[in-house]
Amino acid sequence: MKKIHTILGMALFVVSSQPGLAVEFSLFGDMSLRDTNRDASNHSFSIGEFDLITNQDVDDKTTLVAEIVFEDQGHGFEVDIERFRLSRTITESIQVSAGKVHTPIGFWIWTFHHGLLLQDTVTRPFFLDFEDTHSGIFPTHAVGAFVTGEHNTESYNLDYTLGIASTSSIDSTSEEHVDTYELKANNFQDPATDKSFTSRVGLSSADHRLGVGLSYMHSLISESADPDADALPENQPLLDRGGILFEQKIAVVDFRYRNDWFYLLSEYYHMSIDDNKGINNARYTPNPDTYNADAYYAQLGIYMGSKFTLSLRHEFFKHDANAGYFTLLGIKETTRNVAALRYNFSENNALILESARNEIKGGDSFNQYELQWLFLIL
Repeated sequence: MKKIHTILGMALFVVSSQPGLAVEFSLFGDMSLRDTNRDASNHSFSIGEFDLITNQDVDDKTTLVAEIVFEDQGHGFEVDIERFRLSRTITESIQVSAGKVHTPIGFWIWTFHHGLLLQDTVTRPFFLDFEDTHSGIFPTHAVGAFVTGEHNTESYNLDYTLGIASTSSIDSTSEEHVDTYELKANNFQDPATDKSFTSRVGLSSADHRLGVGLSYMHSLISESADPDADALPENQPLLDRGGILFEQKIAVVDFRYRNDWFYLLSEYYHMSIDDNKGINNARYTPNPDTYNADAYYAQLGIYMGSKFTLSLRHEFFKHDANAGYFTLLGIKETTRNVAALRYNFSENNALILESARNEIKGGDSFNQYELQWLFLIL
């Protein structure tokens, strides 16, 4: 933490000491009152993420997007750099970029970032949660290099993204969370030599009211733990550091439509996963076959005058039997129904009341309620 404070302090000093040089940040934030019948931790007030974001011109063809989030998930405040992307325009239809981005697949991940004011519900579809929430099922951040572009006409807009990124990783010896492990984006160094690939193409009407997209990602999940000579064999990493634990193939179809009265968002994800057959550990037996998973959501939003929006969302996730990857992450088959009512004080200030019903296969079914106050300072 001290190192982060020192780096931020030095950066602010350099910026403030340069005449005519200024970096402008926007600020997202939220506060909530939460309740659930899942356990005794009910009626809780909670402060959400403190999100600083900037989109700055470096020169006439180069831009920088940076997003810094301060958050407390029950273990004290942490500072995460969620996005850090430098982009260069080559032609009107080609832009190259490098850094950390939200994985460019589907619509929700690429569109709705950490500033919750951007979305009409308190929560995201649960299977699209960020990695550090311990409920996301695939990497939602990517560190690498990307090529993007678009072609616009009077009747339609066509856009595309291609990328190569570091693997995400799992520390299979981590004891931070019993029986579950966390996907991690490798900001500094990829433990593996292989890389992940991602692609998306989108087509929308010229007025952006109707849009569809197709995405494909070849995602590799590597081992990030080092062997411990003093540990028992069953407590050793599943593979040597840098070994590929899982190979994922993810295909996505997304659809959106809006008019003056309502909007509709929907996405369908199909995943096929191969375990590394070389895993030899008492804690994990690799599946000799490819196993699959499917997830989707559909969200309907109804505009009720200029101030209120009612949103209804159905979410669903299932997987094949003996799907060890999801067992390792602690993810179970789930159906979730969400209803949210949003009231806009202004464009930059809103209240959202949300109710959600969670049905978990082989586990508890429970309700969640949350009243959230969100803001944006430009």
